[in-house]
Amino acid sequence: MTAQTPDTILLDGQGWLLLGTPLDALLARNGLARRFVAPDTANVRGYLATWRVDPDGRLFLDAVTATVRGLGSGTQTIHGSAVLRGMELPLAADFVTGRLRLARGNQVRHVHSGFDSVWEDELLLEVERGQVGSRRSLAPPSAMGSAGPYRLHEPLLPGLSGGGFGQVMAATDLDGRPLVAKAPLPRGGGNRTEMWLDTPAGRRPAHLAAQVFRADPGGSRSIEIGPELTASVLRQEAQILERDGGRLLPRSLGLWPHDPSGLDVLVMERLAGQPPRSPADVLAVLTALADAVDRETFDAHGDVKPEHVFLADGVVRMCDPAPRFPDPQLFGLTPAYNPRAWRGPAADVAACATILRYLPTAAEAGHPG
Repeated sequence: MTAQTPDTILLDGQGWLLLGTPLDALLARNGLARRFVAPDTANVRGYLATWRVDPDGRLFLDAVTATVRGLGSGTQTIHGSAVLRGMELPLAADFVTGRLRLARGNQVRHVHSGFDSVWEDELLLEVERGQVGSRRSLAPPSAMGSAGPYRLHEPLLPGLSGGGFGQVMAATDLDGRPLVAKAPLPRGGGNRTEMWLDTPAGRRPAHLAAQVFRADPGGSRSIEIGPELTASVLRQEAQILERDGGRLLPRSLGLWPHDPSGLDVLVMERLAGQPPRSPADVLAVLTALADAVDRETFDAHGDVKPEHVFLADGVVRMCDPAPRFPDPQLFGLTPAYNPRAWRGPAADVAACATILRYLPTAAEAGHPG
C-alpha cells in the first residue's frame, strides 16, 4: 500500500500529523465506512479528518471531508455532518481508546506503506474514551534504521554474542522497552566469517571463523557464505524461537523488513540474568536444555557458552542456538567445534561433559566465549 496521507491534530496550539485512523471506530460502529471511495492511492480510506485536544485533555473531532460516489461513474466530496449522517461537529471523540502516534518536522525516512514513515519529532498519546492521559516523545530515529514498529540502535557485541551469520543489535519498541534484533550478515563471498574483540590484553577473536560444508558422496567441500545463506539461517532461527514460545529462548516478536535495506530482521525479547557459576547452576542449565529437547524446540542448542546463558530467580534462559541450514546436506564448523567430527552416543556424552565443565570456569574468568 502507498504511504497514506495522515489526518491532522492540534495539540497545545501546535499542529501535528496523526499517523493512524481513529475515526474508523466511529464509522464502523455506525455502518458508514463502506460509503467512501478512495480519491487516490494515498487516501484509500476515503476521508481526511481534523482533530483537536482541548486544554482539559479532551479529544474532539473538528472536521471531516470524504469522497463518495456521485451520479453516474463520478465522485463527489462531502463535509462534516453529511459525512457522519447528521452528527454535528465538533464532536467529543469518546469513541477513541488506544494509542495515537503524532508526528511533525521533517520526514527522516520515507516508507512506501501506510503510516510507517519516520519523522523528526514523534509523540505517543494514550487515550481512554476520548480523554488524553499520558504522552511520551519517541526516541529520535537511529542511524541503524528500523524494523517494522521497532527501532534499531547500536550493535550489542561484545555485550551479547552475534556470530558468523548474524549481527545482533539493541532495539526498542514504541514504549522504549529494550529488545534485541538480529540481522543477517550481508556476506557477498568467501567461506569463512570472523569477528574480533579489543581487550586490555590486545585484539583477539570474539568469534572463531565459521565454515559451511556440503556433504557430497565423495566427501565434503567448503561452500561460500553468501547473503542467501545467512538470510536462510536467520529464518531457521525464527522458526526455532516460535516453537519454543519464550520458555527457554527469547520470545520472538517476528521477522520484519529492515528499513532501509529491506533485509529480514528478527526481533526478540532481551534476556537478563547471570551466567552459571556453580555446579547447581550447570545442572539447571542441563535440565532446561533437556526439557527443550523433550518439547521439540530443537534437537540440541549447539552453542552453549556463558554469554548465551541467563539465570534469574532460578529460571534458565538461553539465546543464540547454533545455525541451522534449510538444506540437510549443509553443516557448519569452527575450529572449536568437534574438529575430528566424532559422532555417536559416546561423543555426545563427552561433548556435554566438556561444555558443562567449561561453563562455570569460563564465566568466572570473564571469558566471552
